[in-house]
Amino acid sequence: MSFAEPTSKTVVRHVAYGIHLDKWDACEAFLRPHASKMRSFDGCKNVEFQVCGGTGRLGVIYHYKDLDSFKAYMDSDYYKALKEELLAADFYDSSKAPAEFIGYVQNI
Repeated sequence: MSFAEPTSKTVVRHVAYGIHLDKWDACEAFLRPHASKMRSFDGCKNVEFQVCGGTGRLGVIYHYKDLDSFKAYMDSDYYKALKEELLAADFYDSSKAPAEFIGYVQNI
């Protein structure tokens, strides 16, 4: 499958948020109840979480079955509330701007 083919492609979203590493327990407690809801959203294939102990960033990688599923998640009330809650959490480090990448899976 090439990038230009008009077929349904898996969409990936990588996002990294700054966190205070000394508040990792609070971050993990926040993520645990949300992880299953995020993974169960219609069209979501998988969600992975990473933490960088050097830069203090939480990485989240989402895989969606197609572009419509990705758009539906990003436009959902659930996502909007989750993001608002995350950005207001005491473990969130606003001195580090969130970084985001959205693309298609390419089998090379």
